[in-house]
Amino acid sequence: MYLLFDIGGTKMRLAVSKDGETFGEPKVVPTPKDFKEGMKVFKELANELSGGEKIEIASGGMKGPFSKDKTMLANLQNLPDWSHKPIKQGLEEAIDAPVFFENNCWWLVVNDLVKSAYEYKSINLLSDGTPQRDFIDLYDICNFIETVIQNES
Repeated sequence: MYLLFDIGGTKMRLAVSKDGETFGEPKVVPTPKDFKEGMKVFKELANELSGGEKIEIASGGMKGPFSKDKTMLANLQNLPDWSHKPIKQGLEEAIDAPVFFENNCWWLVVNDLVKSAYEYKSINLLSDGTPQRDFIDLYDICNFIETVIQNES
């Protein structure tokens, strides 16, 4: 049994996969502002979705910049109580299984924005206004650029 999750600034989504290729209907709830309450809700949802079966591994994403070792999040503006807390440890303890994080989709956006700014001297976002997404904060882009510069030296 595998657990998939997306913990955003306003909503938390969890789903399980029995075969590693398909997953069931996700459960969506508001993300608690309090870190400890968030861990409790995560555990309850995981237990409910797994039907008590052992979860072997979990993988998902969260909004925000991770520490280099991907154990904590820093400077979360929507969830300040979650900042600098042991998120990886909390989730692993909640489900008694390893947890892996990935947020690669945002790095593609940053790459496209930087490329557009460099090549065309402008950034144009095209939309009819109907999509609603958590967009990457300018602060997160600055943190990313600072990290790249520090790692290059």
